Order: sequence, then C-alpha cells, then structure tokens
Amino acid sequence: VTCKQGENVFVIDISEMTDRDAAYGIFSANRDPNGAVAPIGMGGQILPRKATFAKDKFYAEISASPDNDHSAALEAFFKEMEKRIEGRSSPPDALSWFPTEKLVSVRLIPESVLGLRALKRGYVAQYEEGKAFIVMEGSPESASAVLKKLSARLGETAPAQIGDEAFQGKDPYLGGLCFFRKGRYLAGFANLPDAATAVALVQTLALRIP
Repeated sequence: VTCKQGENVFVIDISEMTDRDAAYGIFSANRDPNGAVAPIGMGGQILPRKATFAKDKFYAEISASPDNDHSAALEAFFKEMEKRIEGRSSPPDALSWFPTEKLVSVRLIPESVLGLRALKRGYVAQYEEGKAFIVMEGSPESASAVLKKLSARLGETAPAQIGDEAFQGKDPYLGGLCFFRKGRYLAGFANLPDAATAVALVQTLALRIP
C-alpha cells in the first residue's frame, strides 16, 4: 500500500509468515544491527526513512520518501498499525533461553544451522567468543536421531552428561563444541577453543530450556 501526504510518501508492505518465529526471523535479518530495537510488537526498529516490526506471524515494513527524517511519523504510524494486528506481541520464547552474558546478537537461521544440514531452522546466538544454537524438532525421537547423526558426522566425540543426551568434541571447522538434546530441542555451543569450555557454557543453556 502507498500512502501520500503532501510530498511525503510511505510505501507499506505487510507479510504473513508461516508462524511467529518466521516473522521475527525476517525482522532480525532485516534490521540494522547498529540501531536500537523499539518496543513495538515482538520487536521493531525506527530509522529516519525506514521502519520495521514483527507481531505474531506478521512482518511489516515502511519505506519513506523524500530523503529527510520521517522517524516520528513512522513511529506513530506503526503504533497505530500494531493495534490492528491480532496476536502475540512478546518475542519467541527461545530468545530468552540464551545466556545473556557476552551475548552480541541472536538470529533465526532458516536452514543448515551452523552450516550443518541436519540442523534445520533454528536460532543462533553470537557471543563475544563462540556461538550457541537452539533447534526444535518435531518430537524427542526425531531430535535424538538427529543428535546421533551429528555425533557420527563430527567424528571424534565423547558422551556428556547434559540434558537427555549429549556429546562433546572438537571439529576443524566448528572448533570446541558440545551439543545436547532436551525433549524435542537440540542445542549447544560451538566455535570455542576446546570442548571443556563448550561443556561449561552448555550446562547453563540446558538449565534455561524448559
């Protein structure tokens, strides 16, 4: 939809995604990482000529012209738009499960989490050192099968006493790592100096996943 008021033009796009994780994922992929997140819907961002936000399974974006600061008008417009969209405004639960110490950013990865095809869509948290991930499988059984496949794929691994089942190891590309299953969730840390460091961080992550 295109809205005009005098010389000011707003081009509004609203996308209906398959679920709210996908909507939040589009928002997190498109937002400016150097800009602040505004409390609109599950998360929003207001820039001088562009505004984005996600609420429930909807993602909205407004582009403004001409080339000047439209941020006040964009924010007012979005706040009214948010009221008309039904559904959940709180961010996806998985975002709150990542430990916050030294956390840099969290993104939804649509496929091949950590570059591993067996890990389908999930969240990846970038830390000052290392990465963490959370992937939800359809059932505990399918999650267990994927974990076993990953253990075989990564080669030199050893069992770890975390969650329902886990393994630790070191990979040429993923560095020190520890992956585990808790119910139908697969999660873990990678890109760390050694497996012991990964295990220590994973223990904290496992306690935060219900």
